[in-house]
Amino acid sequence: MSNNIEKKIRIFAPATVSNVGSGFDIMGFAIEGTGDTIEMELRNDSHFIIENNTGVVLPADPEENVITPVIRSLQKELGIDVGVNIKFISKIKPGSGIGSSAASSVAAAYGFNRLLGNPLIKSELIRYAMEGERLVSGADHADNIAPCMLGGFALIRSYRPLDIIEIPYPRSIFCTVVLPDLSIMTSVGRSVIQKSHSLRKTITQTGNAAGLVAGLIMGDFELIGRSMVDVIAEPKRKDMIPGFDDVRQAAMDAGALGCNISGSGPSVFALSKDSTTAREAGNAMVRIFKKNNLGCKLFLSPISNKGVSEI
Repeated sequence: MSNNIEKKIRIFAPATVSNVGSGFDIMGFAIEGTGDTIEMELRNDSHFIIENNTGVVLPADPEENVITPVIRSLQKELGIDVGVNIKFISKIKPGSGIGSSAASSVAAAYGFNRLLGNPLIKSELIRYAMEGERLVSGADHADNIAPCMLGGFALIRSYRPLDIIEIPYPRSIFCTVVLPDLSIMTSVGRSVIQKSHSLRKTITQTGNAAGLVAGLIMGDFELIGRSMVDVIAEPKRKDMIPGFDDVRQAAMDAGALGCNISGSGPSVFALSKDSTTAREAGNAMVRIFKKNNLGCKLFLSPISNKGVSEI
């Protein structure tokens, strides 16, 4: 444990894209330009107070905020009863599909650990941050948590025990994310997925996931594109996003390598060889959403190698 214990800090946790097509619950990457910013300050008692200074609506009951189980799990693990004040400065809208609950959970875990002098390293904090995901979705998945914490492209090889692999990727690859004016809570997005699947679907999904990892490592853009196919979650979720098939086709016609739902949606993302193609794909996707009378936000970003950090 470091002796450099601080009293007040500001933390930024980036937005993330998860699943990446074929990697349901096991793949995700960090993006630049949007995320959660929070201020944290140690208290002289065991309580923690959550203050929201953003325009985003958050649960009024602290027991329903993802930060609560994260801090409690760390208090229990470290055997301490020190409390903390937490103030949201900026917040990803919940139900956006770009890791809103993960960003809050990661920021809280990282910040609390930092205030205490870093008794745990970043990778050790992941399993505590996952408690926030368990609260909102009923499953302690890490496909948003891991890249938000560590940056880059993450593969969760195993959950029991937790085994996270950082995957190399072509540095020129660029991501387009389009967030339509919809909200799909993670619990709802997970509820529509079948609990069991045919052997044929399992083989197809496994082959695509393996191909995506191989394509990223090899820098094979064609392989990356043809491996971004989800036969398990996306067919059940796409009907919740008006015009999704047309949005994806527009991205592909503009030159994107592949296009899928980000997380549970409604955000839709595309990967491209370069930033120019990423912007063209994004503009084409926005046009289709507007045809369906949906306003939207457009984000363009490389895969970010920077995870949560003090700012």
